[in-house]
Amino acid sequence: MSLSKYRGKTVVVVHPSCPACRELKQELSSKGPLDDVVLLDVTKDEDAIALARAFNIKYVPSFFSVNEEGGKTKVCMINPITGDVEKCAYL
Repeated sequence: MSLSKYRGKTVVVVHPSCPACRELKQELSSKGPLDDVVLLDVTKDEDAIALARAFNIKYVPSFFSVNEEGGKTKVCMINPITGDVEKCAYL
């Protein structure tokens, strides 16, 4: 898993059968290209699968911030309702 390519972005793990994920995709596409948001399909994308395992995600869409800290890639799971950081890991 190499998440460094997503540094400075919000990564959203989605699933094709998830109604909320489809709504989110439609909403984002109506706003035009967003350089700071990346959608990863948990059924196809190895990085999404790795995030799901590392954070033991139980729901989609799941939101993550990816940043650099001390030369390492720090990934934090974000609560989509409150915007609060739920937990972080260096991956």
